[in-house]
Amino acid sequence: MRKRFTLFFLFALFGFWGVISAQTSSSYFPAEQNHVWYYKVTPLTAKGKNESSAFLKVDSLKETTTTTYQGKSAKRLLSAYGLLNGSLTTPFLDTTYLHFEGTSAWQYLSALPSTLNTSLLSDTLQMKNVLAFLDSLEGWGNLYRFGESVSKTYTVFEKQIQVDFENFQLPVQFKVAGKRLPDQTLSLEAGDFNCKKFAISFGINLIIDLGIFGKQTVPAITIMDSTWIAPNHWIVKQLLPTTKVDLSSLNTLLKSAGLDTLPVTAFTIPGELTELINQPISSTPALGTVPVSAFSLDQNYPNPFNPQTAIPFELEKAGFVSLKIYDILGREVQPLVEKKLSAGKHLAFFNGEKLPSGLYFYKLIAGGKQEIRKMMLVK
Repeated sequence: MRKRFTLFFLFALFGFWGVISAQTSSSYFPAEQNHVWYYKVTPLTAKGKNESSAFLKVDSLKETTTTTYQGKSAKRLLSAYGLLNGSLTTPFLDTTYLHFEGTSAWQYLSALPSTLNTSLLSDTLQMKNVLAFLDSLEGWGNLYRFGESVSKTYTVFEKQIQVDFENFQLPVQFKVAGKRLPDQTLSLEAGDFNCKKFAISFGINLIIDLGIFGKQTVPAITIMDSTWIAPNHWIVKQLLPTTKVDLSSLNTLLKSAGLDTLPVTAFTIPGELTELINQPISSTPALGTVPVSAFSLDQNYPNPFNPQTAIPFELEKAGFVSLKIYDILGREVQPLVEKKLSAGKHLAFFNGEKLPSGLYFYKLIAGGKQEIRKMMLVK
């Protein structure tokens, strides 16, 4: 009887250990050095996918695979962007730091998702120091917890400060929360993957004092991000849906508390769908330089956009460059580039948050050549 119990105990122990080791976070990250990921990123609008504005994102594991960043050992990922045919239009600049510890994968977080424009947020909520607040929101977050129970919500990051709001101060809370969802099998261009799925929420809440009714935490903006992670592949898909923000109920509470209401009650935050793909045939080496071909002005992405977009262009030789934005009547709206640049690929960014919706043109002049393209701002 004792022998039978001992065998049962050992089997149970090894079975338990097998479950735990299978959930070790580092097993979901590629083991080989210099790994490269290729993603198709499709902008999302209120009308759905904008396939015509889809672009390429390339993530590369730096040759020195482990470094120390902000007190933790970290894997360093570099990101570049370009066209779906494999031509990169930016150098590898964006950096992501990851730390693996037991069943948890930590990521160094910096404020809100990139699709949320902080200047728009500041103007909408009329908070004088909100940008400084958002800039201060960075640090290590225990983002992906592979050993967590399914459907259990956990707090990743939370911070609260007093923010100047018109003629008074208001407590504002920023919170990142996570939840492990049921495992899911995905069929993508790059293959079939058995994935761990996570839902990550980014939220901004206002804490309003309603007098005898006490203080109430009111959600102002909540953005949901779904992430699929496969063993030895890391992230194979991410979905950041288009988010419609309606602040009319918040205005009602502000008015009942005797406070000034917000000037804008509704706006839309664009989304993105990111999916792992096979390496494009003409893709350049992960950490190499992009070869120079000829003078060209490419389509901006995303397009339509709100309010930011990127404009890729290429110069066949060094020289003075002019890149300007015009409205539909041909009036100059804003100069983006007016300086000497080197030969090669470049990327300019345009922010149309102070402009009305409509059709705009951008014109590139360099080396005695010029080219014009159109883009659509939709608010």
